[in-house]
Amino acid sequence: MTLNQLSYLEEISVRSLNVCEVNGLLDLDSMISYYQENKTFTNLKNCGV
Repeated sequence: MTLNQLSYLEEISVRSLNVCEVNGLLDLDSMISYYQENKTFTNLKNCGV
């Protein structure tokens, strides 16, 4: 599932979409892989905790 498809199914903020795009998380598989490796999303560029 792509980031755009996911944004239609779930309410995702523009900021969150931008963070995903900037960090190359353009589909659900890449998001899952990133989380499995890092155990968090807070270290993504422009995430701002």
